[in-house]
Amino acid sequence: MHNSFLKLKLSGLLLGDIAVLYASLLFTLWIRYDNRFYGQFFNYHLQPFTLVFVAWIIVFYIAGLYDPKF
Repeated sequence: MHNSFLKLKLSGLLLGDIAVLYASLLFTLWIRYDNRFYGQFFNYHLQPFTLVFVAWIIVFYIAGLYDPKF
């Protein structure tokens, strides 16, 4: 039971980080384009920032931020 709870907790942490990264991208684009913000701007930035976000998740993992003891 403890192991499954730990996996659920770490999965929630990872999904939360991913959600915050994409929400930050959306918020930043909204601030940048204000009234001219359209979904196409988000779609245009989605692929390059996904690569950056994957790199950040790897950095977080290497730094030990997903370690259960931390």
